[in-house]
Amino acid sequence: MTKEELVNLCKEGDEQALSLLYKTYVKKMKRICSRYVSDEQTVNDLLHDGFIIIFTSIDTLRSYEKLESWMGKIMKNISLKYLEQCHAITNIPLDCIEEFEEPLIPSYSTNFPSYAIMLKMVESLP
Repeated sequence: MTKEELVNLCKEGDEQALSLLYKTYVKKMKRICSRYVSDEQTVNDLLHDGFIIIFTSIDTLRSYEKLESWMGKIMKNISLKYLEQCHAITNIPLDCIEEFEEPLIPSYSTNFPSYAIMLKMVESLP
């Protein structure tokens, strides 16, 4: 299968083509993420997130010839964004917090789908 055929099938949502795209480029994309992030688990998470972006936005790819560089840019950008977020987190020393202050309790949404629905969603991924 040519790269052009692969891209066209992926744009049509063909699951086998998406799977082939993943298998063909996963090692190269992992190396790109690994250049920026050293933690293996984080690299795998970024790789997963990057491929979700690739799969959902492959329609925006104008030229099949630029597939690999386009995917590489996505992986690079997602890695850099992760690093940026890590550096943006500031730590407040405990001695700077007054004793009467109570920690903020985050309000979590209770509108999560059930475990069975989430499992079906994950199993439907290519």
